[in-house]
Amino acid sequence: MNVTKKDGIITDKREVITFTVFKLVEERGLHNIPVSLISKESGVAVGTIYFYFGNKQKLMDTIYAEIMTEVSRYVSLGIESAKTVEEKIYCFWMGYFSYCINNSLQANFIFQPGIERSISQNVIDEGNAIFETLKNIVEEGVKNHVIIDLPYNVILSYMLGPIKDIQNFYQARQLDIDEEMTNRIFGVFWAGIKNKEQHGEKEKSEI
Repeated sequence: MNVTKKDGIITDKREVITFTVFKLVEERGLHNIPVSLISKESGVAVGTIYFYFGNKQKLMDTIYAEIMTEVSRYVSLGIESAKTVEEKIYCFWMGYFSYCINNSLQANFIFQPGIERSISQNVIDEGNAIFETLKNIVEEGVKNHVIIDLPYNVILSYMLGPIKDIQNFYQARQLDIDEEMTNRIFGVFWAGIKNKEQHGEKEKSEI
């Protein structure tokens, strides 16, 4: 979201509405924010909210779609020029991680429990299309024995779950994130999915 400000105050009504939704979701969760409350907190009339978005469903769908479009832009950076599976995974992971760390309100929105009940299925499906790229990379890695042979959904959960938690720690100022820390975090993720035999490593047997 490109926020229009004057003297530090958001001036575009559409952006005011969106920002208010983010703050209310952060404070109250996704399922307890009626349009009347959005109007009260934003100072924008209910009729104006409907003018911009049509209804609450379209409001939520629009916000979700815009976030996922931006996420898609982040995760696509560098993938085409990446030569190895690890480099491609790194580009995708880094893009998703960077977006979440730098856009905490938006990340909190898409990480809301039960969000699939508040967003239209076709909008969810369109947003999830960005993960097809990751799925193809993972399948390439498994086929070439670079990544351990686990179901794609398991690897996706292993990637996204920690990012969500780390973003929460960062937002709560319980964790400092810099380039070194970011690369160390990726290293832990990559170590968990790479095929150790292919990389010349031996699994340790349990005693």
